[in-house]
Amino acid sequence: MRVFERIQDMLMSVVQYYTQNGYNHIQIVYYPENKEDRWHQIDTKLTKKFRLDLNKGQRAYRKRKKQTNFAGLRYKNICLILHTPGSFDLEGETFVDMRQKNVLLDVGSVVKVELKIVDGVGAIKYEKRSYQDLKEIVKQIAANPKVWQHKKELEKIKHLPAVRRKMHLQKDHLFELYKQECKKHNQKPFTL
Repeated sequence: MRVFERIQDMLMSVVQYYTQNGYNHIQIVYYPENKEDRWHQIDTKLTKKFRLDLNKGQRAYRKRKKQTNFAGLRYKNICLILHTPGSFDLEGETFVDMRQKNVLLDVGSVVKVELKIVDGVGAIKYEKRSYQDLKEIVKQIAANPKVWQHKKELEKIKHLPAVRRKMHLQKDHLFELYKQECKKHNQKPFTL
């Protein structure tokens, strides 16, 4: 199980490395937030169940034998289990093929990101409804007459995960929207 300090690093790893190396199927597991002291035990159970501790040679051997390889990634309480094509016998486990269906991942109280594979390359963006909610939040921030309070809220938006160009463009658009809304309310926009 690979544990990440930042959500951006985990998402970047999925999009840039794993999807391009055949890990097209995903299962999302959310650990209980109130049981952080047990997360390591859950990691250990998943590592045993999916054989996440194989070295490079063992994974190559399994690939030659047309067996599935698994990868486990975790950021805080969000765990992603990915796998390659091949045979495996884990009853009751459901994985989504990212080539055929978009996968929604909750990365915050308001924010969801959408993962998918297009033409063999991983793609990621803010989910449509989530992005609309962010736009509404930005409009509310700009409508607040106390400009000094804008900084705290804009910092939250600034620190949203942005992995690929699409996400950076979406974040840039949010800041442009903020400036436009401030102009509409005759306020000077706060600059970060």
